[in-house]
Amino acid sequence: MTRREQENIQIRQGPSLDTYIPDVSISSEPPLIDFQKYSTILTRRRWVIIATALIVFFLGMAYTMTRKHIYESTAGVVVLTNSSVTPSSGDDIPLMNDLQGLTRSRSIDTQVELISSPDVASEAFSNLDASMRIDGFGSDSVPGWAYRVGTKKGTDIINVTGRAYTPEAAARLANTMVATYFSHDLKQNSQATRQARKYTEEQLDKTKKELAKANTELSKFKQSSGLISPTTQLNRMAEQMVQLSADYDRSSAEMAAAERQADSLREELSNESQDVASSTTVARNPRFDASLGRIDSLTSERARLLQEYTPQAREVKALDDQIKREEAQLKKVAQNVVTAKVQSRNPVHDTLLTDYATQVAAAAAASARASALQAALMARQDEAKSLPQAEQGYTDRMQKVTLLQHAFETLSNKYYALLLREQATIPSGMLVSKAEPAAAPSYPSVKSSGVFYLLFGLMLGIAMAVLAEWRDNRVHDQSATEGITRLSTLSVVPEVSTRSPQLLGKGGQHDGALLESFRILRNNILLSGTEDGMKLIAVTSPSRGDGKSTVAINLAVAMAMEKKKILLVDADMRRPSIHKYLNLSREHGLTTLITGKSNIDQAVQRVETENLFVLPAGTPPPNPPEMLNSAACRDMFKKLAEIYDAVVIDCPPATGLSDMQVISTIADGVVLVVSMNRTPKPHLQVTMRSLNQTGAPLIGMLLNRIDVNLKGCGYYDYCDSSQHMGTPKRQRREAKGVETKKV
Repeated sequence: MTRREQENIQIRQGPSLDTYIPDVSISSEPPLIDFQKYSTILTRRRWVIIATALIVFFLGMAYTMTRKHIYESTAGVVVLTNSSVTPSSGDDIPLMNDLQGLTRSRSIDTQVELISSPDVASEAFSNLDASMRIDGFGSDSVPGWAYRVGTKKGTDIINVTGRAYTPEAAARLANTMVATYFSHDLKQNSQATRQARKYTEEQLDKTKKELAKANTELSKFKQSSGLISPTTQLNRMAEQMVQLSADYDRSSAEMAAAERQADSLREELSNESQDVASSTTVARNPRFDASLGRIDSLTSERARLLQEYTPQAREVKALDDQIKREEAQLKKVAQNVVTAKVQSRNPVHDTLLTDYATQVAAAAAASARASALQAALMARQDEAKSLPQAEQGYTDRMQKVTLLQHAFETLSNKYYALLLREQATIPSGMLVSKAEPAAAPSYPSVKSSGVFYLLFGLMLGIAMAVLAEWRDNRVHDQSATEGITRLSTLSVVPEVSTRSPQLLGKGGQHDGALLESFRILRNNILLSGTEDGMKLIAVTSPSRGDGKSTVAINLAVAMAMEKKKILLVDADMRRPSIHKYLNLSREHGLTTLITGKSNIDQAVQRVETENLFVLPAGTPPPNPPEMLNSAACRDMFKKLAEIYDAVVIDCPPATGLSDMQVISTIADGVVLVVSMNRTPKPHLQVTMRSLNQTGAPLIGMLLNRIDVNLKGCGYYDYCDSSQHMGTPKRQRREAKGVETKKV
């Protein structure tokens, strides 16, 4: 089988049915917004948008012009805020925070709420004259729209705006609301200050009684415990204990030294010879014992005084002096206590005996003093152990007195401050500017209302356009059409404003654009066929009114411009139209040629266009499908293909009719004409199923009636034709060469 035969089989069978299955694969990338698509939709529905916007605009303006005029007047009030208030001392007293919160300055938002409260508005409205209420507001109660309270950004100023049907009523309401607010605020501040002062007075009396009771308890505790100043007393006791300990150590050391000296003297006395001429008797002196007793008494008295005085006190020093005198006296008595001589004695022995007696007396005095000091030290230690418990009781009572004293002083200061504030209460703000009657109404604003209704109308128009687009089942763009048909776009034809079909060669204003579009269609058809080209080219559409007959005529004209012999056949036996467009007779035509009632020379007619011949439909037969599917019809088309370079067949619509299915088995290629904004999508889908079932050799489709006002379209560049071509790059280059060479 030759290559030509394989291509013919492929063309006659048409694309595989699988080719038309849409690609439903899911992409992981998010879909991009096609702004051009939405722009095209809005352009296509522009009259819906414009009409809706104008209707809304005029209705809105009519409503605006019939509304009553409303006037506005604004009064300014400056207020004190919390940021300028420093909390005073004593705010931590129970209930004082709440009471002071009623008299301190409030925030801007709080002041706005107070001014705009229903109580203030109602009282201010009731203070207006009855006639002013009726004329200015049309009501005996204040309406919600009659006033507005707000702040001026970045300041402490509150604007009170009154609204009314008359300028005088608007200004009067704003000023009256400000005056009413000041009156309420002054009354509230005075009442709150009075309550705070009474509460402070009660707390002051209560604290005074508690303070007197606490002072009494502290005085009784001092008397019972002997604590006057615990810290001072504890320090003095520590000093006394240190002094007693030092005195005890010194007395112990003196006693030990005296005992050692006495032992040494006693040993020397024992070694000394006692042989004398006569015997000697030693007796104890009573004065010695009396001195020892006085030393013990004085030492005890000194230890007792150290409990209340320091060692440097005058009384202690006086006792120390007496003790020293007694010790000195004791030494003298010891020297005179030597026994009387009976016989002559040993002088050395007498001296040693005197020294021994002196040391024994010193040791006895030191022992007595050490015992007294030890007793005094132990007494001080016992007293120091019991002091912390007494000190804790003293501290608790003293702390209570201090706290009550502080609270009493704070309450006293607060009481006199509140007393002064009660006598000189002022409101929390002052009037900055008084409301004056307005010279012109504020509402309705014709300019603002016009802009609002125009924008609202545009938005509503866009919504209506989107709704109309959603409900419209016609094809409107190339991508949607190619998605349904799975066919390449061979060319696009611009929409013309004339009602009658725009044919090439008639001198129309769009003749240049039409010629270019059909040149592209002609080249794409010729380059899509086999080496010998396509002889029988069928032109059909999904439904009536898509412009297939006009396309067939213009395609035949464009092909005849290449100096080729072209035959245009009207195969639409049900509703033929070629003879009407070209002003030809239909007495002889396709039907008479098939039935043998006429020959080719009789049926084929010449037209003004050079190299173009036309075969009308002839008389309408009762059974067009059977006639087209007859052997005579097939033989006739085969013979015509041999006589002419190309045969362009104008076919009936493919939806709902079987004629096109029969012709698709005869033609070498089929061109599907789709009319933008007219062809229904269901008709297009039915057409594709019908043609695919018969294996129609679909070449591609032509998009008819493209709106040249869309983006990318112009007179000669109405749509970039290179992006619509369904041929490979090599074929497009060849088409460009053919156009340059032959046209």
